Order: sequence, then C-alpha cells, then structure tokens
Amino acid sequence: MLLAGVIAAGAGSLMFSVSHNLAMLLASRAIQGVGVGIINGTAVATLSELRPSSSKTASLVASVSIAIGTAIGPLYSGLLGEYSSSPIRLPYDLHLVLLGFAFLGLLAVPETRKIAGAPQRLKLPSVPAVIRKPFTISVLASIIAWAVAVFFMTLVPTVIATQMNLHNLALSGAVVCLMLGFSTLSQILFKSLSASSAIYTGFALLTLGIVGVVIAIPTQSVFLLLLSTVLAGSGHGPAASGSMSWINEMSPSGSRADMMSIFYAVTYLGAGIPVLALGIGAEWIGFYQAISIYSGLIVVFAAVVALIVRGYHARA
Repeated sequence: MLLAGVIAAGAGSLMFSVSHNLAMLLASRAIQGVGVGIINGTAVATLSELRPSSSKTASLVASVSIAIGTAIGPLYSGLLGEYSSSPIRLPYDLHLVLLGFAFLGLLAVPETRKIAGAPQRLKLPSVPAVIRKPFTISVLASIIAWAVAVFFMTLVPTVIATQMNLHNLALSGAVVCLMLGFSTLSQILFKSLSASSAIYTGFALLTLGIVGVVIAIPTQSVFLLLLSTVLAGSGHGPAASGSMSWINEMSPSGSRADMMSIFYAVTYLGAGIPVLALGIGAEWIGFYQAISIYSGLIVVFAAVVALIVRGYHARA
C-alpha cells in the first residue's frame, strides 16, 4: 500500500510539472491527494506494527515526520519559486526525485502483516462501535489543530503579500516553514504529556497564535505576525500529535490502518472545508473580516472540544 501511495503521489507531481490549464492542475491535486491518503494512514499503522511495544513513539515519529515534510515543502518551493529559472516546474521535479528515494527505501521495509491465503480486495474502513465516541472526540481535536495549520499554510502568505505589501515567495514559504518547524520542535518537547494534556496545551497556544494574526494585520506588525506563527506552530504540534497518539492507543492492532485512514480523511476534510469557506467569505465581506470571524470560531470550538475532552477523561 505504501508503494502504491508513493506511485500515486509521483503521478500527481508529474502531472503538475506538465500542467498547462486549470483542469490539469485540479486533476494533479486530486491524484496527489489519493497518494497522501494512502500513505498517511498506512504509514502510522506500519510504524506501530514495527514497534508494537510503543505505539506512542510510533505516533510521535509519524506526526513529526509529517510536520517536517510539510515544513520543508513550502520552504524549498518558495525559494525555487522566487529565485530559480523554472519556478513553476522545478519544485515538482525535485519532489519526484525525493519520491524516488522514498520508493527505494520502502523496498527494504519488511511487510508487517502477512495473512496466508486471504483474498486481496478493497474494503471500506470502519470504526469499532466501542471506540466511536473517543475516536470522534480525538478527530475533532485534530481538525482544530489542522484548521489553524491550513490557515497559516494557505492564507498567511496572502496576508503577507496583500495586507503587508511584502511580495516575496521565499518569505511566504519561510513563514509557513517557521510554523511547522515549531510544530515539529514542540512535539518533541511535549512528548511526555498525556494525549489530553497535549491537546489542552496545544489549544491554548493555537488560540494565542491565531488571535495574534488578527491583531497583526491592522497594526502591520511583521514581528507580531512572526510571533503568532511561532505560537501557532508550538500549539499545532502537541494538539496534532496528542490526538493521533490517542487514536493509535485506542485502535485494535488488526484495524489500526483503518482507524488512521478514517482519522486523516475526516481531519483533512474538516480542516479544508472551513478554509475554503473562509476564502469564499472573504469575497463577500472582505478579507480581514472573514479572517476575524474564522479566528473567533476557532477559539470557540477549541474551548468546546477541550471541555469535551476533559469531560470524557473525567468519566473514564
């Protein structure tokens, strides 16, 4: 499955490299999305099965790896987009090279599950009824963490260019890298926290970060924007890794891949749709007003989910 995911991601990058219209760009993104969906859930399950005695470590490694990769991508893409002679195609060509190394590396990874004589067929993943409630709560926490991350990844570069008049792709990529870089660091620093404590800590820092952006825009404060980015990244790390760790711990070993696949699918939908709505809202009521409303809703939902997590653990 991991090899299939790498191949799909490579096909998406190859299509991006040769795209010349909107339809091809959308198709490329869809194919890449298939690859990411296959890889993320399966990779976490594989790491857990390779280290069955330490599911928390497996979750941390997976979460840190995702954050590092997501941080490096905008950084090198921004640098190439601003300074290279082929800013549109070169980032995807480089991605293809990196995927080639990943493909070769996966050939050396042992198969973690071998079921002799079992028919190989596709099936829809499902969540066991006994863990549906904590699973849902954990997914909600993950959605909030990634809704803030996606906001910084997609809209903060627009804030830098349109609201602060700093037109530099390398700078925009560096800001996104800064956010996810601190996400990586905070996951390591807070690794000893329980899943619930990590979520509380993450939500507090995420709230400070996204509120800081709302203040930074009208004041034109680059320093406050960077500080808010650091705070948001520091909050994203424990919130994302805490929710993933919780899922990994509750998942039965035989259905861990199913759990992680559903977890990522719902997380990405839950985090992506609000940002899309924010973009649409910006056309109707204005960019800053839409960001203010979005940020306020994030703060409210984070508080509500934190209370739900606390209530669940108090009764458990």
